[in-house]
Amino acid sequence: MSKFKVTPLTIALTTILTGCGGGGSDGDQTLTEQPKQEKAAVSVLDDPSNTSIAELSRVTTALISDRYKGVTTPANLDNELLRKGLAHLFDDSTDGFSGMDMPYLQDHVSNDGSISGLSACPISGNVTYRGKVNENGNGAVLAKFSDCVMSDENEKVDGSMTIAVYMTSATTGEVAMLFNNFTSSNNEQKIKLTGSFITSSGYDTTIRENTTNIKQHLLVEVNGSYQIISELTVNDDGYNNNMDYHENLQIEGTLTFSNEGVFAFSGKDLYGYSPSFEGGELRFEGSDKIITLEFENTGTTYFEDSNKDGQYDLTTNISDIKHFISGELSDLTLVPLNPLSLPPIVYSPNRNDDDEYFATSPIIVENGHYEDPDTPLHQLEVSFRWYLNGQLIEGQTTNTLPAGIAVFGDTLEVAMVVSDSDNTVVGPTLNLDLQDSPIQLTIEGLDDSITSGQTVSFTPIISDPDKPNDTLVTQLISAPEGTILSDNGVLTWTVPTNMLFTSQEFYFSFTTPGEDSEQNAIVTEKVRVTTNKALPIAHSGIEAPTEQRNFLIDDFDGDNKNEILTTDNNWRIMLVEQQNEETKQKWLYPYELPSGGKVVQIAAANTDEDSESEIFIVTEFGVSLINNLDNEAVTVFNSETKISAGAVQDIDGDGIVEIALLHGESQYSAYRESLSVFSLKDTTNMLFETAASNTRTVHFANLDDDSQLELVLSSGLIYDTKDWQSQSAIDTTFSKGLITTGDFNGDGVQELAGVSDELELHSLAAKSLLANHPLPDNGTCSITAANLDNDTDDELLVGDCQWGNIRAYDVTADNSISEIWSIDMVDYGSTSLTVGDSDNDGKMELLWGTGGINRFNSKLLVTADIDATTPTVRKDMIAPQLDFYVPAGWSSLKQESDNAIFFVPGTNSGSGGSRVLTTVTNGSYRLSAPISSNWNYHSSAHVADFYQNGVAQLLIPITEAHSANLAVMDIRTEAVSYQLNTDSDATIKRVTAADANGDNIPDAIYSTSQSVKFVDVYNEALIGNYSTSEDSMSDFSVHYGETLTLAVAEDRLKLLQSSINGFEQLSAVEQSCSHIEFFNYDQDPEQELLCLKVSEQDNEEYATAVYIYEIVNNVLQLVHQRDLTKQVKEIVVSPTRTSSQELILVTQIGKDWDSEVSSQLIYTDSRGYPLWASPMFPGTVSGNAIKARQDSNGKLNLLLSTSEAMYQIH
Repeated sequence: MSKFKVTPLTIALTTILTGCGGGGSDGDQTLTEQPKQEKAAVSVLDDPSNTSIAELSRVTTALISDRYKGVTTPANLDNELLRKGLAHLFDDSTDGFSGMDMPYLQDHVSNDGSISGLSACPISGNVTYRGKVNENGNGAVLAKFSDCVMSDENEKVDGSMTIAVYMTSATTGEVAMLFNNFTSSNNEQKIKLTGSFITSSGYDTTIRENTTNIKQHLLVEVNGSYQIISELTVNDDGYNNNMDYHENLQIEGTLTFSNEGVFAFSGKDLYGYSPSFEGGELRFEGSDKIITLEFENTGTTYFEDSNKDGQYDLTTNISDIKHFISGELSDLTLVPLNPLSLPPIVYSPNRNDDDEYFATSPIIVENGHYEDPDTPLHQLEVSFRWYLNGQLIEGQTTNTLPAGIAVFGDTLEVAMVVSDSDNTVVGPTLNLDLQDSPIQLTIEGLDDSITSGQTVSFTPIISDPDKPNDTLVTQLISAPEGTILSDNGVLTWTVPTNMLFTSQEFYFSFTTPGEDSEQNAIVTEKVRVTTNKALPIAHSGIEAPTEQRNFLIDDFDGDNKNEILTTDNNWRIMLVEQQNEETKQKWLYPYELPSGGKVVQIAAANTDEDSESEIFIVTEFGVSLINNLDNEAVTVFNSETKISAGAVQDIDGDGIVEIALLHGESQYSAYRESLSVFSLKDTTNMLFETAASNTRTVHFANLDDDSQLELVLSSGLIYDTKDWQSQSAIDTTFSKGLITTGDFNGDGVQELAGVSDELELHSLAAKSLLANHPLPDNGTCSITAANLDNDTDDELLVGDCQWGNIRAYDVTADNSISEIWSIDMVDYGSTSLTVGDSDNDGKMELLWGTGGINRFNSKLLVTADIDATTPTVRKDMIAPQLDFYVPAGWSSLKQESDNAIFFVPGTNSGSGGSRVLTTVTNGSYRLSAPISSNWNYHSSAHVADFYQNGVAQLLIPITEAHSANLAVMDIRTEAVSYQLNTDSDATIKRVTAADANGDNIPDAIYSTSQSVKFVDVYNEALIGNYSTSEDSMSDFSVHYGETLTLAVAEDRLKLLQSSINGFEQLSAVEQSCSHIEFFNYDQDPEQELLCLKVSEQDNEEYATAVYIYEIVNNVLQLVHQRDLTKQVKEIVVSPTRTSSQELILVTQIGKDWDSEVSSQLIYTDSRGYPLWASPMFPGTVSGNAIKARQDSNGKLNLLLSTSEAMYQIH
């Protein structure tokens, strides 16, 4: 703190002052009110002309004596005082002084040597100069600083500094800096100096080097209370001022601390960077002991003469003197000189700077640094000591403090304890600040399983973890309709019977009144309710799998007809039917699979007494089971590591399937595979586990002449499932995992076929390679086996990669392989070759997927009829792919069972144009003919009865070439009755309909990023147009009362009203909104305006909030706002109420580019408090993703779209 250096200031002063000559002059200095005994001394410093440096030094010594108020008796030395002394001598906190500049001093030196003037400091404040130098350049100057800020805007300097120069040559002489209440202050501390700092420069002819001698006598006052006197002499040869490097530092003097007293010190032959010297010693002498520090490049050795008898008694090692000075290193553990074992050196524990600590969670720290000079680290024992409010917490010796011991407001500290065989050292403590814990909600008396129609009662209890003995009042904030909280704290609620989903989570929000901000926080309980309602109707484009063995042909719905079960190997599980020469999706599982991750493998088995097969889905993190197409999937197995392949089979004929899974070493990687096999009747007990390196796929098959199945690995390993013993391994690794089994030579025993560099046929029974056959250069991507010609043996089918063919091979009696036929694959690549009666015509079909390079590309389902010598590819049965979808509305606005309309902006990966999909409540659908190319992917549509004929028309974009229009299209005939021209360069953001002119007939309303237009479709006339020059309009909302009111969300939220001259602005607020809606927030009949703001933060998280504005005298006034904890992508107003209208939020969990993203509907009250939530849907939220209505029975109907599916929710 007090160590000054030979600074640029002293060099500059020498240059400036010795470069001037001339006579002297005197001037007056006005003195402040100081005690009489100080006046004479201060006057000498203020007018130092003709005063020697020695006299100036004597004057400052007198000031120090007068101003010091602390202890002057000899001090007792301890570790803390030693640290203070070392810090005072060798830290760099006085750089703000020693690096001081004298701004523009040279501008105030006259030719005659007089110095006088005022200069502004570089940032703020000023400095006044007055002084004189003679013809030799020797003299003095007084600098008075006032609020002077040099370079650091937080560092301010005040007070007086007198500089005197007496040089006998350019390199020899003295420069003195003398301080009188010279003050440096910043945000953290204020330091005031009184005293002298004198630098004497010379040249030693013996060693032929420049020498520097420093005498310092300073009183340092810290924050107006703590005082230190440092009186020292320094001699240093070869001192590198800028780098704190010393070649031969000699130092001696005394330090006086106002609370402790005075002690002497001396240092000799010190070299290296201070304070981590590489040689020399420092000696400190107090009233009770003498301490010597000996420096070496390997560390510092501490010696203590504890009774001042001239003999050292105790010693220890200090590995890092800087850490000892800063207090990061433990208190020194001294041992007798020449000990059997030196003690460990211990630092404080480490913590993660991002961690926050609460009473509700365990508090964890990590090992800090520790070492031992003569004991290996592995022989040291490490434990911890926890201190609560200064008291040791008994029994807590690990790095984890259990929850609930320390609470907000407590002082919590932790130290490491390190022991060797002889010494135990407690390190310095680490202070841990506990945060104010949120209030907690405990529920008593709630049933574990709740179904629709059930009456539920439970007791919600709010507590403050930081005040566990306090009793808090529980106040209900929001809850589903009909909820009652009695005076005795019991909540009662009857579950509705008309739920929208098979399961819903209902929310009950509570708070406790109080002044504490945490007590005013809101806590929520979620109650899951199930019902026997059927799953919502879901549809998507027909997708083919990207992985093998993911087409299954069987009866899955109990109608005694085959369907095709398939997946896109992302999140979708679907049934496809082929009827009337058409391929259509019959069923799509609507929810996110509970086992998590993408689909790896699908399988089917009838595990009960019904007629249909159950569906098993192996995902990346478990196995899900769909037992009925109307039921939600359930998880039958969870995996902590990532699954890459699986097989499902009843291997022992007991009616219960066994499942084999290939999985990796972590949840992030499927490499370094392991194989695990378990039975569905006990998923916790593994039947078999082994390493399975170089394995891509696994199969169950019978490859020998017994009845027991084998488990076949693509690495060539084969295990008998009876005793799980390894059979003779096949000397081939099928690196792409392409293997299949069948009786290819008609001997009654199955063989193994696989693709390596060639097509190979192996016999486990004969333990030999039976045959091989070359394959095309473009590679093979799929393989299967089937009996195509009803003879005694199976045929092999393989599909090419890239552009190629599907080929069939026969195995002759002499085990040679020959090609039977080859057919075109239709598109790029092939997956999941499968043979079965997919169209229920009594004949076999061949199915495969094609058209995608990887799992992120859509694939086509291709069918070929096997009814001739060469199969016939049915290109006419390839269903168009649907790229994405948005809901448009219902075909009749008042019927409960009418058709739902979805607009499909693009098909066939953009090459097929837009279409319209019409569904009915039984799940069937009709796809329109292509409507337009829609090359710019306009993605908003709306259904309304524009012609008042009882049947709704569809308002959709029809974009061709460079023309962009909106069309009014008859849903039944697909005929366009009217077109609305739009700007071909603008993107249509939103299309809707509402009465905009008071005739009770819906009018078309649509927006771009620059305009909103209103069109009377019935009369084919433009009603109004609002435009802005800024390309910033994100949304709009309209309300027709006495006149048409328009709200637009631009950079600001604006309220406008239609007039003869267009729209005039009524009000505007500085609020950005992503979505806006007029709705009724409260009980009065007037409309309020809802603003949803969604903003992305720097950490790629989303901040979402709702703002609600009343319209008072045509002025927007904020009446409510609430931050939402969800990423809300869309919002609509529920039409089931006319006052205090509820809101429907479409939320997304995850970013658009994440590997796994899901969506969810959350239904809230008018304030944004949640009331219930839907199950999770797979995929991202589409733009314009939701439509809502109240049907003729008063029930809420919804249409929803995500990136993966469109939903009809009634």
